[in-house]
Amino acid sequence: MRIFLVFCTVLFGCSSLNQPKAGLQKQSCVDNLRSILKENWQLSDDSIYYQTNYKFLTELDTVYDQCLNMLDQSQVINFFGTPTETHKMKEGFNIQSSFDYLVSLPCNDRADNSWCNFFVFYFDSELKVVRSEKISHIGFKSH
Repeated sequence: MRIFLVFCTVLFGCSSLNQPKAGLQKQSCVDNLRSILKENWQLSDDSIYYQTNYKFLTELDTVYDQCLNMLDQSQVINFFGTPTETHKMKEGFNIQSSFDYLVSLPCNDRADNSWCNFFVFYFDSELKVVRSEKISHIGFKSH
């Protein structure tokens, strides 16, 4: 019985030690993200798209992906601004909604091969980020 109590005490003690560390890790990540966003993410003068660069988007998608996955929808809006588009997914999918941020000039539907880029956040049913990525759309000339 004593061994069991000692085991439970050690287990409980160790698990409680990890909790503040995780909280500090999240706060550090969020602080770093907030700092780099100031220099690499801003709404264009005409308020149509978010000005950034490919290197930063790649870092968001790789270096900061774990940090982004700690955020919920309100934090994403707080950090990145109002999404250009929002989408609700059909029920039964792991992803329930998405925020799409236009990060290039808008696609021109009347021009051949007009590309536009979005940085997209996907959310689960608890409104937490489950994935984020840079995607591209192409506008085609309609005949």
